[in-house]
Amino acid sequence: MFARFFRPAASSATLFPIQLHRFWSLALCIVAASLVWPAKSDAQNTAATQTQANVEMITTLEAGKPIERELAGGQSHTYQITLAAGEYLNLLVEQRGIDVVVILVGRDNKELAKVDSPNGSHGRETLLFLASAEESYHLKIYSAERVTEKGKYKLLVTALRKPTETDSALIRAFKLDNEIDKLRAKSRVDEAIALAKEVLAIRETNLGAAHFDTAISVSKLARLYYNKGDYSTAFSLYQRALATLQRFSLE
Repeated sequence: MFARFFRPAASSATLFPIQLHRFWSLALCIVAASLVWPAKSDAQNTAATQTQANVEMITTLEAGKPIERELAGGQSHTYQITLAAGEYLNLLVEQRGIDVVVILVGRDNKELAKVDSPNGSHGRETLLFLASAEESYHLKIYSAERVTEKGKYKLLVTALRKPTETDSALIRAFKLDNEIDKLRAKSRVDEAIALAKEVLAIRETNLGAAHFDTAISVSKLARLYYNKGDYSTAFSLYQRALATLQRFSLE
């Protein structure tokens, strides 16, 4: 028992290697922790940044206030607009280096109006709509091609009012235009041509022969005649449309 209590104390030479070992072990733990903690913090910051990027800010549209934005393939932008019952919406999207599709949706994400004119990555997309009830609508703009270079577009609500007689006629033409696309997709070309002629007549009467939307109608009719195999008529109509569209491309 006494031998245990009076055992000779370890010398400083013996303790020093043990203390030095403990010191380096502690130092290594501190360095390792300092390397791990910032890495974890950086990962959290990166995840937070990505989450914020994925949460899109929805902009409210106002008549007469243009919005210009950049868009790339695979991207989409969403806007909000509230319309009263019987209110007429005329919305213009000017494409600047990217082909876009414009869709208006209502409750339950139901598609109410859509426009994607055959004008490529330049030119205008005009969407017309008459609200049947007071509601908040979403406007979605996305690239027609999933893989494409970045481009820009300019969005403008050109009219927000009770419809005039001309507005009502143009709304009818717009709805018929959507029907034409559905008929063409089903290869019902003759029926599509009949509606396309009606649309062209409405736009010539209310907008004039030199209007951009009238030229788009001529171009659509030309494509339908091409699908039918009437290449002579198609070529003549294409030339007519091109003459007008080239003037807009130079403006």
